[in-house]
Amino acid sequence: MTDLAAQEPMFFVAALASVVGMTLFWLYGGFLEQNYTKIKWFRRLFLPHISHLITRIDNEYEEVDLDHIYTETTVYDNEFVFDLYLPEEVTKEEANKQIGDELIENHFRPEVLLASLASTQDGNPELGNFVLTAPNKNHPDATGFGRLYDLFVMFVSKWQLHTRYYYDSDKHKISFYAHKELNPYNPLYALAHLRSEDFHQEEGVEMFKEYKDNLEQYGVEIVE
Repeated sequence: MTDLAAQEPMFFVAALASVVGMTLFWLYGGFLEQNYTKIKWFRRLFLPHISHLITRIDNEYEEVDLDHIYTETTVYDNEFVFDLYLPEEVTKEEANKQIGDELIENHFRPEVLLASLASTQDGNPELGNFVLTAPNKNHPDATGFGRLYDLFVMFVSKWQLHTRYYYDSDKHKISFYAHKELNPYNPLYALAHLRSEDFHQEEGVEMFKEYKDNLEQYGVEIVE
């Protein structure tokens, strides 16, 4: 561990962020699940400033390598899963709540702590941001254990399925993007997650297609 710290001074910074994230989930997990549509301003307010600070440090100090851990990113075309066209009478806010509740029902978690602020290449704004920890595993409801079980899974799992969706006002549709990546809440993989190591777009897309039928009920048409 000492050798690792000497080679990768950011290892403990990333590990600390994962512990802080789990602590916040333990304290405020219920609040986050109930209010995820109302607290997006937090990420939009602070993440651009954090990204700017990281960029300046990276540029000013040659011995510091913070490449690939900037908090403002772009979602790529090969992460695209499908478009969900909304009924004319349904607002994006109503659709967002329906979709979010459906994902939570399927054991996804609203990600408002350790996720970058991403936009599409067309500039469409992010509407939702969710993760499914250990996407290859079964996810029982764990009656009687609740959030303690969720924390255990977050701490020990290597992978997560990350989905972000965006609203196109011109076509009144929601576009879903997904990728499989290392789990940032496991301290052993937190730094590798920040550096986008073992980042699998195509596998994540295929994984998220499993939820297409669940989400189709909230729109009028799905187009891949």
